[in-house]
Order: sequence, then C-alpha cells, then structure tokens
Amino acid sequence: MTNRALWAVVAGLAMVTVPESGAFAQVLESGFESDAPGAAPEGWLVPTPGYKAEVVEGGAFQGARTVRLAPDPSVARENRQPVGNLMRSIKADDLRGRRVALRARIRLEGGGAEGGRAQMWLRADRANGKTGLFDNMHERPITSGEWTEAVIDGNVDEDAGSLSFGLIVAGGAAAWIDAVRLENLGPAIEADAPSKDLTERGRENVLALARLLGYVRFFQPTSEASGVDWDRFAIAAVERVEDAPDATALARALNELVAPVAPGLVIWAGSETDAPPTAAGPDGATKLVGFRHFGVGIDPPKPGMMNLYRSERIEVDRGGSDDRIEPEGTSAVRTLGGGVSCRVPLTLWADRTGTLPRGSGVVARPERPEGWKPGPKDRSTRFAALIWCWNVMQHFYPYWDVPAGGRADWAAALARSLDTAAVGSGEEACFRALGELVGSLNDGHGSVSGPGSPNDRIPVEWDWADDRLIVAKDDASGELRRGDEILAIEGMGVGELYAQVRRRISAATEGWARSLALRMLSAFPTPDPATLTVRRLKGGEEQIGVNRRGWGMSASRPGVPGLPPLASGSEVAPGVVYFDMNGAPNALFEQHLNAMVRARGVIFDMRGYPGEAGVTMLRHLLTQRGQSARWLVPITRRPDGEGQEFFEVGRWDLAPAEPRIAGKVVFLTCGGAISYAESVMGIVEAYRLGEIVGEPTAGTNGNVNPFRVAGGYTITWTGMKVLKHDGSRHHGVGITPTHPVSRTAQGIAEGRDESLEAAITLLRGG
Repeated sequence: MTNRALWAVVAGLAMVTVPESGAFAQVLESGFESDAPGAAPEGWLVPTPGYKAEVVEGGAFQGARTVRLAPDPSVARENRQPVGNLMRSIKADDLRGRRVALRARIRLEGGGAEGGRAQMWLRADRANGKTGLFDNMHERPITSGEWTEAVIDGNVDEDAGSLSFGLIVAGGAAAWIDAVRLENLGPAIEADAPSKDLTERGRENVLALARLLGYVRFFQPTSEASGVDWDRFAIAAVERVEDAPDATALARALNELVAPVAPGLVIWAGSETDAPPTAAGPDGATKLVGFRHFGVGIDPPKPGMMNLYRSERIEVDRGGSDDRIEPEGTSAVRTLGGGVSCRVPLTLWADRTGTLPRGSGVVARPERPEGWKPGPKDRSTRFAALIWCWNVMQHFYPYWDVPAGGRADWAAALARSLDTAAVGSGEEACFRALGELVGSLNDGHGSVSGPGSPNDRIPVEWDWADDRLIVAKDDASGELRRGDEILAIEGMGVGELYAQVRRRISAATEGWARSLALRMLSAFPTPDPATLTVRRLKGGEEQIGVNRRGWGMSASRPGVPGLPPLASGSEVAPGVVYFDMNGAPNALFEQHLNAMVRARGVIFDMRGYPGEAGVTMLRHLLTQRGQSARWLVPITRRPDGEGQEFFEVGRWDLAPAEPRIAGKVVFLTCGGAISYAESVMGIVEAYRLGEIVGEPTAGTNGNVNPFRVAGGYTITWTGMKVLKHDGSRHHGVGITPTHPVSRTAQGIAEGRDESLEAAITLLRGG
C-alpha cells in the first residue's frame, strides 16, 4: 500500500470516538501486564474491520504479557481492510508545546510474499480538524520477526486537542507490541527558519543551487557522496547561498559547499564559454566510475516490491571500454543561473581506495539544536523539498518530448513554487508549493501527500456537466437536491475555484483533471459550515450552509458520482449482462463467466480501477495471443535528460482462454480511468475487442516511482514511457471512445447513467 493510502487510513481515524485516558502529566507506560489474556487491551481500540487485538500470555518482550494485532480469521479476506490498526487516544492538555517521544517494542509475524510490515504511528489532532505532528514510520517499517525498538518523536502543536497513537499492520501479517511508552521530553525544540519573501537575487541564488545539487547527487558517484543526508545538506546549502550578493560570491559559496563531496566539479562566475581547462587524469588512477540510472533509484524498494527502477554506480578498468558509462574525460558544462556556470565530470577516476581527487566528505549541516528534525514549518526545509522534487523530474521524467511546455516551463515552475514556499503557514505552504510544482508536470500519476493535506470535506456528491457543477445525490441534510447547480463556494464562482485547484492537479488530460477536481473542490478551505450558492433545479438561487466533516466516501458506480453500484452479473437489458471491473477479483469473474458466454451482449464497466480480473477478462475475449502496450524505462547517463535512451521491459503476453465470450461486447470508460485501466483498455483498443463508450481515459500509464522529500512528503510520478501498440503516443491521449458520451445536467438530475444507456442501445443494434 502506498504512503498516500496509509496516510488516508490513519488520518481518517480523526473522527473515531476513542476512550480518553485523561490529562497526561509526564509518562504513559503500558506493558499490558494488568490486562486479561484473550481480551482486548484496556483503553485501546481496533477501528479497522477484519482485524482484532488480544492480550497474549507469554512471548512478551518484557514481563509476562504482550498484545498481538492480526487479521481476524473469521472475516473473509475480501471483507477486511488492507491495513489493520490498533490505537489509543489521550488528551493533549499537558503536552501542548512540548516535545514527546513514543517508544515501543514491535515484532512482525508472517511477512510473506505480500510484503507484510508493521508501523507505529503518532498524530496530534489540532483545532478545526487539522492534523499536526504526524509520523507513521512509512520510510522505516518493522519487517523483522525479532523484537525491534520503534521510536517516534516530535513537537506537539500548541493548539493540539488530543494525541492518537498506535500500531499499523499491513500485507496480511500480524504484529506484536509491548513496552509502549509515551515520554514528555521537555519544551519543544523551536529552531525553524521563519517565513520571509525571496528577494530577486535570493531567488536566482536558490535556483542556481537547485540545479547544482541535482548534478552533484545524481551524476557525481564519488566515494564521499554515498553517506550524505541529502535533505539536510540541501537545507544547509539554502541558508549558505541565498544571501550571496553577486555572482562572484555565489560561485565561491557553491564551490565551498560541494568541494567536500564532489571535488572534481568546478563552478565559476561567468558563462559556459568561460570554462577553465579540463583537468588531466590523475596519476595512479586504475578505474573509471560513472552513474547509470535505470529510471532512477531514490528510496529503497519496500519489502516484497520489485526493484524495477535503480541507479547503478558502475566501476570499469581504466583503458577499457564500457558503454554503460560515459567515456573517460567526459563532462557536461552547464549554466546554473545567477551569473554562474559549472563543469560536471560524468566519469570519475578512482584507485583501489576510492574516487579521485579526494574530498573531505564533511558536508554542511543545518545550524539547528540537537534533536531538531526537518519539518514543513521550517522555510529551508520547504525549499529542500522543492529542490529534490524538481531535480528528479528534471533529469529522469520520460515525457519531456511531449508538447506541454518542456523544461523551460519546468524551471519557471520551480521559481513560482519557491515564492509560494517562502511565505505562508508552514505545512499549508509546503503542501501547496509542492502541489503547484507537480501540477505543472502534466503527469496524471503526479501527486503529493503529507502534512497540510486536508482532512475534512464538504460532504456533497457532485459531477460535471460541461463546465457546470451539478449535485448528483441528495445530501444527508436534505438541503441539496440532485440536479441543483453549484454556482459558488463562499462567494467564489465555480470557474474561478476550478482554476485555482487546477494549478495543483497534475494531469495529462482534462478528463483526469476534472475527475480529481471533484474531490479537491470539496476540500477547498472554507469555514464550517461552508456557504454554497445554488441554482435550484426548479429555478431560483439560494445560499445553503453545509457542515464540513471527515470525508466518508459513499459507494457509487465507477465514474458516475451519485449513482449506486450495479451488481456484476446483472441483466441490464434482455440478454445483456453487466460486469463491474472495478476491483473485481478472478473469483467473481469466474462466477459469472458462463452467463457472459451465453449472453447476447456484455457490458464491461471500466470506469474505475480494475482488479485482477482485468487480465482474465481479456483472455476470454482474445482470438489470438495478445500483448500489452510498450513499456519503456529511460536509461540516463547525462544530466537534463541529454542522450536519454529507453529500454523496453516485458510486456504482457496473453493466450486466449476458454470458454470464449463471443457475443457483442461494449466497454464503458471515462476520464477517471488511469494506469492499469489503460493497460487493459489499450489491448481492447489494439485488438478491437469491442466498442468503447464514454470519454477519453486519463492518458497516463506506466509504473510509478514514488519518493520522499524533506518535511515528510511523498511524491508520486510516472517513471517510464508507455507507447501504444503501433508506437504512437499514449501520454496525454489515452484511449479514445468509439462512441463518445458525457453526462448532461438533465441526465444527472434524472439519475441516469447515460454511458450505460448508450451501451445498451449499441448492443440492441442502435
């Protein structure tokens, strides 16, 4: 499960009613010794269906008793959530403005092939439903069967109302927890760099630094670079160079920063034509060292996950040839901005003790008190998060050849995002700045999760009809009726609101952008209750107050907000069988296969994210062996994507299966169908397995390559290029329907599924 999903599980528990433990003085400690074996631990709660926690006699880390959190064997796998959670909540009265540490001993049971893991978590719930201090150990999960100490520490927000903490278990595993201890460490460590505007010169300096740091991290495989904490290095570097008054001072500061870790890289005040002579190879060098990036390896793969993307540090004997790295003496000369340029050696000399020339390896560190952690409230941390996010895409994004602005706009996007991050209220500023930066990438997989993301939403189901936002289902209060049109939220027109959220939506197609905007508009920051200006279906305008609350998604038909799901296997017209592919397992498909084989026509609803049955369905439709689209991983040796090559990874190879579904087939799709849904629909399109009804898909496919940046944020993006079967572009194009259909205001008001109706008409010969 992705960090976004784990964040959603934990953040979504904000509305759970948990027994309070009362005001807290210094230390809460629990070894579960007073709890009864076989019972749930007193004061703790398991709010996730399909899991249970019980006190166990024996096998404890200390004492006689411990607690085991595990999937409930009496609950079928498909009926339990993918993540189990054991939690406790206490009042934060005596902990506001204090630094706390949560400690426990945890061990995993039955990790298996699913990548099982356990993670402790701690969250401060602030006023107005906001989340403060938060850590769920996403980047450091417990995967060992031995007792392992887990520690989370941080500052409790001044407006925190309660602290919630607990244990997460995922991947079908169980976990044991013991010796839980919550400690008050004293006053909060407040050493964050304050918000302030960027000056024009300061912006140029930080942009030059951003470019340089990417060259150092990803193209300088020095021996000294292997142990660098790149987040903290970037934080310190920002503070070292931002105030440089001119190009000469900037070049001097940059040279001093990178010399300990990249001593062969040279920076000067001037243009590329002012480059100093290239240094000769040192005596005694016996090897050449270079980077080759297969995609790019940033964060280590999670347990059980395939290491598709990687960055290789390759050593070859000097005097030989190896096309995996650049030839000896190769370098790249680049303009950094701010009046300075640099030469980046792309192959380094080395002897048996390391790369040459030698560096000290002692890099700059942020000047902060001991125990300080990079967080979004720190201005320099926000800059560091943007710098690494920008650099990953700058060098490794596979779609810069797609007409959408290119790298020039990408550089301008970093400048805009730095301005956003420079000022503001910490988490919100960082989340918004990262969102705007990733939004300018035009990648449907592009997203940001972490502190500052909204936890509550306007609980209204709505959908687009052209550019109009129409209520798709009566709300619980009865104030809003299906067919009403939302004209404004807090006095701001829907068009203006959409333009604002669109800047933070990374989308290759407008259909995907509009799909995401439905949820983002519901999370637009407003007072509680939110004031909606509504045009009634029967005429007249009104202002309605709608209470915000924690988001609870109601079950709805894929791609059709407001309509309940249709059961797979339903006969939606005489002789016409409907099957919902959204999350469908093979067992469900096989249950209805014979009915689909006998049917005159079958409608496969691909408007969501298909389950494993997506591939099985294709095999029962194919009359010949079928392959998936072309998946290409970029191979990068030079900065800025220069000379990028592509390696084609394995395609699906599908053999036809019996019994074959031989009747007429129609597929429903929409702008919210993305990634795996497009892999399936790409085969439908290429082999003409049926008619396609609805709207173009999201135009984004390929494995994602998520990574974390400073401040606790996770960035997702598309790490590979996908081409259609005929070699044409898929990105930004998607799967085009043979019969375009979109929702209308009248259709929404009448509770109709217009794409489904069109599919039935086609199967009847219309």
